[in-house]
Amino acid sequence: MNVIINPSIRHLNDIEKWISQFKHHWDLIIQALKNKRLIVIAQGEETTGFLTYRVNGNIVNIDFLEVKMSMHKRGVGKKLVESSLEHFKKLGIRIAEILCRPQSSEIFWKKVGFTILPASTNFDPDELKLYRVLGKILPVSGNTIADREMLTLELWNEEPHLAKQYPSWRWQLICKTGSGSLVEPIVAPCHGDWKIRLIQGGETI
Repeated sequence: MNVIINPSIRHLNDIEKWISQFKHHWDLIIQALKNKRLIVIAQGEETTGFLTYRVNGNIVNIDFLEVKMSMHKRGVGKKLVESSLEHFKKLGIRIAEILCRPQSSEIFWKKVGFTILPASTNFDPDELKLYRVLGKILPVSGNTIADREMLTLELWNEEPHLAKQYPSWRWQLICKTGSGSLVEPIVAPCHGDWKIRLIQGGETI
């Protein structure tokens, strides 16, 4: 199986012969090819799967993914996703997101390492969104008093007036020597209304 990052019109013509699930979005798939946002997987000369995507800063949204029916359960989708994510990671992208359409595809996305985005971070709680972190991130620290002596970022999964004494997550900020840049980035699902605090030595900065 060969994953092709920059497919040609020939691959698109192959897909048109067997596409079913996203046929009503065909114009968007054509546009994805024109804008270099289409990745395909092929078995010899036969195009057996595709995905389209959009990049927004450090996040990539996978819009459509379909595998030819006769190639189901042969690892084609997994190979396509893993190779695509490696490509995105090389571009400096930190997060991949997917909106499950249909929601029955949740099983597949979990198998390839995606996690459900908490409903409280989503604008539409009826939508099923999943995400996967690409690359290393700063690990979450424990809730010990010693942690407070370091420059620390705290996050509560609720609004400030509802926030409890202890945060839901805490990170000790570890910077590169002689730089204000973090050794690894902090990546966590969150909502704009949640409480966040930067402290050092127990004092709020």
